[in-house]
Amino acid sequence: MRLILAIFSLTGLAFGYQIISPNSTSGWTTEGPNVVTWTKLATDPPNFSLLLQFPVSGGGEELALVADVNGDLGQLVVPSFEVSPGNGFRVNFVDVTDNDEIFAQSAPFSIVPSN
Repeated sequence: MRLILAIFSLTGLAFGYQIISPNSTSGWTTEGPNVVTWTKLATDPPNFSLLLQFPVSGGGEELALVADVNGDLGQLVVPSFEVSPGNGFRVNFVDVTDNDEIFAQSAPFSIVPSN
């Protein structure tokens, strides 16, 4: 029983980055400008890289958008990139040296054609 409680206690040590936008009600456009906003805890890593994860139906691939983002900024205008419109995209914050270590992941969102 104590072991189970210890395991649950350790899971609380996860990173605290939270991606506010984009989200399911506020997505991006194909030409931008597109903004990502987040909150950060003092215990979070100071920097991260920003990846765009394509929908699973599109292969689940990732596109590196920005490397070595200062986590204290709380907001970033994403440089323009080319992608077809669609649903089910996600933004991932990952370790600057290991893209497989995800600190935070956005809710699925849509990318729609620019007007």
